[in-house]
Amino acid sequence: MAETKEVKKPARELSKFEKHVIMRAKKYIRYVDVLEITLDDDKLYSFADVDKELEKALKKEAK
Repeated sequence: MAETKEVKKPARELSKFEKHVIMRAKKYIRYVDVLEITLDDDKLYSFADVDKELEKALKKEAK
């Protein structure tokens, strides 16, 4: 039988954070206004989740 190797993701990818913590992250300092509107207060987000939400928000057409 073939052995399966478990692929471990970096701890940063597995960790989830509250909105206020993400908004203070140096990585997202340029997008604080967008994140304030986009992210929910009661939800936890990983960096990958935030990147996806930010990408969607930035692609939207302004009204």
